[in-house]
Amino acid sequence: MSAVRELRQPLTERDPPELHAFVELQLARNLSPRTIDWRTRFLRKFVGWLEKPVRDATLPDLRRFLAERSREHAPATYFGHVSILKTLFTALCEEGWIQENPSLRLEVKAVWRPRDPLSMRLVQDMFALARRRVEQSRVRRGVARARAVRDLACLEVLFATGIRNSELRAIRVVDVELEQGSILVRRVKGGVHRRLPLTAGAVSALGTYLSEARPALVGSGADEEGELLFVRRGGAPLRSPDLVRIVSDLGARCGGHAYPHALRRTLATELVRAGVSLPAVQKVLGHSHLQTTSGYTKVDLEDMRAAVDALDEVRARRRGEGGRLEPPLCLQRWLFAPTPGRVLGVPA
Repeated sequence: MSAVRELRQPLTERDPPELHAFVELQLARNLSPRTIDWRTRFLRKFVGWLEKPVRDATLPDLRRFLAERSREHAPATYFGHVSILKTLFTALCEEGWIQENPSLRLEVKAVWRPRDPLSMRLVQDMFALARRRVEQSRVRRGVARARAVRDLACLEVLFATGIRNSELRAIRVVDVELEQGSILVRRVKGGVHRRLPLTAGAVSALGTYLSEARPALVGSGADEEGELLFVRRGGAPLRSPDLVRIVSDLGARCGGHAYPHALRRTLATELVRAGVSLPAVQKVLGHSHLQTTSGYTKVDLEDMRAAVDALDEVRARRRGEGGRLEPPLCLQRWLFAPTPGRVLGVPA
């Protein structure tokens, strides 16, 4: 299936040629269909508002349009719109559609508002509930047990790797290496394919799922989409709402609000707290830019206060001993974080 057919917002003859050229460039750069769709929807609104050829747009036009949009959206969304316009006109300028880029003087600010990660107590309760469901399903067997085993495997892989909803659903059976304890994560949102290590819990859950639950779910039905790993009854691919329901149901029954991307953010934060460097976390999450990774992590004030208090204690001790100041362990984990390969098994 080509990337063009995957677009949910395909272009038509009513769209201006500049927009057609822009989308072709985005596809050539291997951007995800979801990203291209989002940009296309926004640019169609801009074209409708402009009421003249895109190539004739001026800086005042862009500023007026953005000013009107700013009243409807949060700052992060607003600056995302600025970035789309800058990307559009930069591409048109590079391809010779326009001589001057009217977006050069538009200012883009990175607005990072990392959402709170899930508490580890909630995550632990979710795992405990998922495991209880597997144990309780032993007496039922059939599809009910298969679903319980599948749901636990989904949870284990999500929190072991921090992959996205779409990435989990794109994994194929051949991508799993149980003996090596790793899994191939296929590109669905920019970037490249990457192989990530799995925890012992994830390996065990996947082993049970592959040997017992998946065959029960597929049954006599034929696998679709090249034998995807996670399926529904009859072998149909697991859908995005299905995965959201699995995670949110576990969270709700444990007294919290959880969803797949929250597990991704929580893993990123816990890795940083455990001393893993941001570049290593970046490799795990599959981010193209380190700044994106920093927006996923959240270090609490308590973490920083504990580090400062420990540093004060060391300073006082070193003053009395007249020796050299060494950062305490709680600071060393940020200042001298281990290399990616040693901690995560990911090539540095």
